[in-house]
Amino acid sequence: MKLKLSKAIILVAFMAFSTMAEELAPATTPIAPPDKEKVSYALGMQMGLELKPAGADVDTDVAARALKDILLGKPSQFKDSEITDALNQARANGLAVATQTVKGREKISYALGVRKGEQLKRVGADIDVDALAQGLKDVMTGKPTKIQESEIESLFMKAEAYTAAKQSKKNREAGEAFLAKNAKAPGIKVLPDGLQYRIIQTGNGKIPTTNDLLLVKLRGKLIDGMIFDSKEHFPTRSNGGIQGVQEALQRMKVGSKWEVFVPANLGYGNEGEAALSIGPDSTLIYELELVAIAQPGDPRIGTGTVGHGLEGLEGQNSSSNPAK
Repeated sequence: MKLKLSKAIILVAFMAFSTMAEELAPATTPIAPPDKEKVSYALGMQMGLELKPAGADVDTDVAARALKDILLGKPSQFKDSEITDALNQARANGLAVATQTVKGREKISYALGVRKGEQLKRVGADIDVDALAQGLKDVMTGKPTKIQESEIESLFMKAEAYTAAKQSKKNREAGEAFLAKNAKAPGIKVLPDGLQYRIIQTGNGKIPTTNDLLLVKLRGKLIDGMIFDSKEHFPTRSNGGIQGVQEALQRMKVGSKWEVFVPANLGYGNEGEAALSIGPDSTLIYELELVAIAQPGDPRIGTGTVGHGLEGLEGQNSSSNPAK
């Protein structure tokens, strides 16, 4: 089983099982809602499968109790500093050594449960705590499990597909409502394909041709205000990146500043861009400034970053990461 716990948590992170069925509109090929109990049990199994090879003598009752304490909002048995110290010692000496004594076994078992519970709580996962604890205990104690190990990845993939469909619908509806209202705002211009823009400043330079090398200052955010990228003097091509940004850049004069509102179909579409925390069918807002039409050798051309909507120049190294 190659699926890591961190990936499993990501897949389950947005699962809101109790409300999904009502919120998700009928699709051409409906995706069945995930079984909360079964997926939670599988997540517990996965935790056990990652702990068992480490040779740790984990008290599953204690670890399960810690998971429940955190996920149900109960006080922790140990101070956070004690948990951190215990886990640091376990990392330094190995779990097998750290759990050799009765006291060490209890503290490490509880600490592991706390940290796993915190991970799940932080991402807002809606978990059947009892099922998760049972999955962990069954694996760690060698009892027959309710599902096969080979089923775990498939369960997570189905949960991810359902979650993506729900998130896509939510983002799409929010984006459509935002753009409909924004289209009526002062100074907003709407193009036939749905791209919207507001001119903040009009430059007096040239308008780029299709494949010009450009230096661009940009900031990208979602409609809820979350900034996912910010760049100064960023090198790109006028025909590089997402369609909405291409279209805007090819209409701007050098020196111009625009605020551009990009519908999902002109952005990252129904796949989104996980590296930037952009969900499926998200409407995007870019503040763009066309700094210059550059020539090869321009000292301002440093490095490019691939994957944030304005693609970096081929063959250059990246010195910065997309802002999130």
